[in-house]
Amino acid sequence: MAGFSQNELKAITAHPVGKGLDTFRTTFASRYLRSKNADVTEVVHRLTSEASDRGEKDVILDLILALQAQPAARTIRSRIGNGPLSGDIASFYARLSADQEEATHVAPLLKLVLTPKSRITPQNSDADIWTAVLDLIARTKPLQLPQPTTPPPSHSSFISSFQQTPWSFNTSSFADASEYRKQVDDVLREELLPTLRIDIPDFLDAIFGHIPQLDELAETVFDRCQEEDTPLYTKGSGWAGWPPSAKEDLVLEWLQELVERCTAWVTECGVYPAASRQIYKGPSAYLDGSPIKRKMDVGIMACHEQSKTDHGKTHRPKSNWAQMLVTGELKSNPIEDGQEAAWLDLATYAREVFRTQDRRFVLGFTLCGSKMRLWHFDRSGSSGSSSFDINRDGLKFVHAMLGYYLMDDKQLGLDPTIQRSDGQRYVEITRSDQVERLILTKTIRKHAVVAGRATTCWQAYCDGDQSKEPLVVKDSWQYVKRPEEGDLIKEATDEGVRNIARYYHHETVQVEGENDDTIQNVRRGLMETCGRTRFKQRLLYEPESSASASESPGKAVAGRTQSPSRPGKRSSS
Repeated sequence: MAGFSQNELKAITAHPVGKGLDTFRTTFASRYLRSKNADVTEVVHRLTSEASDRGEKDVILDLILALQAQPAARTIRSRIGNGPLSGDIASFYARLSADQEEATHVAPLLKLVLTPKSRITPQNSDADIWTAVLDLIARTKPLQLPQPTTPPPSHSSFISSFQQTPWSFNTSSFADASEYRKQVDDVLREELLPTLRIDIPDFLDAIFGHIPQLDELAETVFDRCQEEDTPLYTKGSGWAGWPPSAKEDLVLEWLQELVERCTAWVTECGVYPAASRQIYKGPSAYLDGSPIKRKMDVGIMACHEQSKTDHGKTHRPKSNWAQMLVTGELKSNPIEDGQEAAWLDLATYAREVFRTQDRRFVLGFTLCGSKMRLWHFDRSGSSGSSSFDINRDGLKFVHAMLGYYLMDDKQLGLDPTIQRSDGQRYVEITRSDQVERLILTKTIRKHAVVAGRATTCWQAYCDGDQSKEPLVVKDSWQYVKRPEEGDLIKEATDEGVRNIARYYHHETVQVEGENDDTIQNVRRGLMETCGRTRFKQRLLYEPESSASASESPGKAVAGRTQSPSRPGKRSSS
């Protein structure tokens, strides 16, 4: 039995793969085993041999993703590394998706999963299936990512530095002008899959628990939905007007009408959202603000500011990614709930929101048929709630939609340390026990990435400085065990090193008096063990006096620093 430990055998027994693979088996059978006399071995051979066709490969990828999501995969240890088996499965998924693995390797595992006896003796078959997964990982090769073309440095200290900070490839590695949707999606999958967790306990409490009166308001509104002359919701049959086909356009119309009525009842209770918001419906229109042409099915957005044309008509500008507060993805088939298709689409939307807004995290939801799942994306990865049927659990649906509407900007993930006043954006730092306001004049560079350092650089100047001497403010999400960039720049400045930007200040960003790290402050303890914690640091630089502002702009304000126990968000300029 592949030498499973006692803990692994307990996990295999406690979390049988039967239910987890039933959806895959049903989908596979409806597509490939329609005949009662269909030979599983023959079908598997043909499928894995012809998997160069993307549609055929997607079926195999669905199996790998289903196995990676199983709880037992997080307990069974890797036989080729130090982490859990789920990490090896995620890596194999990425290799297979990127055509770096042959689909024929999956044939023995696929045949075992589909063989009827594997459903007759679940304990034995589960161990057999996990043994086959371990064999598959052992037979295949590590992921081959593009290698940097810069010649290796010769100085030993540089080599040591490279070993401490290994080269990585994620969606921030793309130049804006070279982004192609297919390439970005493949790399984004590899970027997020190792940290993806779903069915997180108490997910809704962690996301909505800080909204005053939400529980009472949701119950009041849901009661009213059932008490109308023509009830909007009836126990046992669900929501009136819900389209059984779950076609996209019909669901959008139904959702908009229902949410508008529910939010109107909330205002009658004297509770108002922090800003004007509306349902976004745009499955047929590209959103502005991104070098990639992308459409988003549904979401919650900040309302347009309408203006009058010369002819007196109302002008509504085209929707932009910068307006999107909550992202959403619709699928008509409930089988797609929790599978990659819906999750990856939502992840690409989150990346565009991170690109165009000052965000600490992004919230979203998927609605596959009538199955809803809520999602959270931050710089350490992605996580999802358990799914629920909105027609069976109408109160939970109302609770979630009202929660999104009543959240303030900080609860929605916008960075409260980047503020606006009189048309100017600014950040504040505490330097030599004095608060300084730095006016951000332009963005120098912003990495479009979900999980990672997400470095952003602005040109700035100190408020009140008549000369407006330029500074560079650099914000980045760092691991706490890495050396502080601000300390290194300060040391270089103190030693009089030439031809580099001069140190000005650094600190760890704080939100509500707490160091801004991804686990305790962003997720509020949600999924503590998933992904490495990052903290946000702010670093500030000033250019050497011999350099022009355009060549080496400004002083640098270093990021806010956090205790060494946990990484957070470092900010530098």
